[in-house]
This record gives sequence, structure tokens and C-alpha cells, in this order.
Amino acid sequence: MNLYENKYWVVVANASKLKIFACYDNLHNPNLNFIQGLNHEASRLKAHDLEDHSPGRYKTYALGEGSTYQPKTNPREVTKDDFAKEIALLLKHAKDANKYESLIIIAHDHFYGVLKTHLDYKVQDSISMTILKDYSSFSTQELEQAILNEVLK
Repeated sequence: MNLYENKYWVVVANASKLKIFACYDNLHNPNLNFIQGLNHEASRLKAHDLEDHSPGRYKTYALGEGSTYQPKTNPREVTKDDFAKEIALLLKHAKDANKYESLIIIAHDHFYGVLKTHLDYKVQDSISMTILKDYSSFSTQELEQAILNEVLK
């Protein structure tokens, strides 16, 4: 008996969009069913419209230092990191609830790097395939074909 609701979850993500599909069968015939999606609107804003994370000085009392300077944080990177944390938490809760056995993650390599830093060890252990491309605008049929092409490599 399979404990898991779905054998595979296919996670398609970029810095502003997430789509999750289920694949019940095998990857040689990926019949994807849409489960859920998220849009991260803050990631679509221009940098000057995002909250300013300007550097500043703050008082420290460490051995002879009067104050410390904090470097400026890129607001686009902060929103990307926030969305990656949100996705990582969603995947952890789903894994804990046995919603999937194995993950296929399709994401641009830079965003995947950000996401991977936030993934729980159980989620990381369940990743069976990564495709480091941004296929977030692909239709379901195009995603099925892309997965099949990766499996047949």
C-alpha cells in the first residue's frame, strides 16, 4: 500500500510564480494534474517600488567600536528570498502530510539556488530530478514533453 497521495509532485517555479502538478504514474508517460499555484506579486514590482532596505548605522559596544555600518540589501533579492521561503514551507508541510513521495523541481538555476537553501532535509531527500530552466510559462502539455525529454536523456 502506498502511503503517499501522489507519487510525484512537479514544482515549476521562478521568482514570482509557482505551479504544482501531480503525476500519479511514471515519468515515461507524465500525465500532469494541476494541484495549486501561487503568484508572488511583490516579485513583479520594480526595485524602486519595493520597501527600501537602505543601509544604516547602529550603535555597538564591542571592544572600542562606536558604530557599525550595515551594507545595502537588494530589495529584489529580499522578495525572491521571501518567496523561496514560502515555497519551501509549503513543500515541507505537504511532505509531512504525505502528499507526495518524490519531487521534480523545474526552476531557473539562480532561483533554485535560493530555494534550495530553505528546503527541509526531508524535502531535499525527496528530489528525484531538477530541470534548471524557467518553464513557468509552459502549458501543461509542454511541461509533460519537457519532463519526458529529460527522462529520455
